Amino acid sequence: MKPREPCTSCPLYDREGIVVPTGVPESKLWVIGEAPGPSEISTLRPWSGGAGRMLDRCLESADLRRSDIYLTNIVRCRPPGDRPPSTKESNHCTDYFIRPLIELHSPRVVLTLGAQALKEFTTNDKIMSSRGYVFRLNSKTLVVPTVNPAAVFHNKRINISVVQSDFAKAARLLRDPTLEPLDYPILIGHETVLRLALERGYVCLDIETSEHPSFWDRTLDVVGVGWSDKVLVMSAPFTRADIELIGSLLSTPTIAIRGQNISFDIVVLMSLGFKVSGELQDTIQLHHAIYSELPHKLEFLGSIYLNCEPWKQMRKSKLEDVK
Repeated sequence: MKPREPCTSCPLYDREGIVVPTGVPESKLWVIGEAPGPSEISTLRPWSGGAGRMLDRCLESADLRRSDIYLTNIVRCRPPGDRPPSTKESNHCTDYFIRPLIELHSPRVVLTLGAQALKEFTTNDKIMSSRGYVFRLNSKTLVVPTVNPAAVFHNKRINISVVQSDFAKAARLLRDPTLEPLDYPILIGHETVLRLALERGYVCLDIETSEHPSFWDRTLDVVGVGWSDKVLVMSAPFTRADIELIGSLLSTPTIAIRGQNISFDIVVLMSLGFKVSGELQDTIQLHHAIYSELPHKLEFLGSIYLNCEPWKQMRKSKLEDVK
């Protein structure tokens, strides 16, 4: 097959020029954007101009350089009017120039920039709810999506610190081959929870209550305790073992209680007669102290601090496996 033959059947072929990748495909970190723009066409190099400077800023924040990465786009030619590439166009280009090389060289991490690049390597294009999470492309390659760094210029909802945190996560996964995406946590028993809480010095806690106009008339429906790898879920009607475990976890001074907006959970549990002696560690407050300008919802915190897929997608996948 001639080198340019795959391109001749693509509607984008050689409209203004072909922007080829930089770096070597043997690099363990690939950075893949969506499509060239006018600056890239003028230089025939990916990520030039203002977008390129923003990319370099994000790389530098993660102690990376362009020489450390293989840099490309899902299409090599510029779409008309700078529109997003169509599915046909992106599939054509990636099937010839990206997927075979990934299979051949097995990069450790593929960092995708933008919704179109995300869609090409995962099952969705919801970039804001997927960015920062870790997806498995195959047994050797992980995908970390983030927004297009150039979006910082025209979207006030996107903070450069968020994009940089995603680059930092990709760098951590690159440098530590022992880091793997978290799997769905396994279910454990009461005695194991108490033993691990004493060993680890903390336990995460979350409750669900019935909806009621009066706070004090709400009923406790579910209590979940555990960690990212192990969990116990207790639901009403609660057994004696459930109540004794909850009481032991809350009343032991050496066990810190962690949770999202944990103050609400603790007030509910104290109203039911439980004594609280351990330190309370609220993830909202802790994150606010570090990054007051960033969102504090649980889904956002997960994208920053956890190495996993969005857990709602993990849960859906797990249920489909059970079926």
